[in-house]
Amino acid sequence: MNMMFTVVPTYRVNHNQFVFEMAKIPAFARFLRNAPNDLANYVSNSAFPEVLIPLEAYSPDATKKLGAIASSTLGIDDDWFEY
Repeated sequence: MNMMFTVVPTYRVNHNQFVFEMAKIPAFARFLRNAPNDLANYVSNSAFPEVLIPLEAYSPDATKKLGAIASSTLGIDDDWFEY
């Protein structure tokens, strides 16, 4: 699943929108739920300055939104991540 993030800079996809949509897929939501990294690591655009998309600053609101989407997809409470 981590490899899927390479399409974001390559195809100039908005990082957060990509993650929010992917979190609606049960397998990806489970990946987020069980990932070794904090949920905050999966929001905000990656630092590829040569890519011509506007970068978004890290946002705790984006972390909360991603967690809520994954929780809804999995049908679980959203107390598994810190925001």
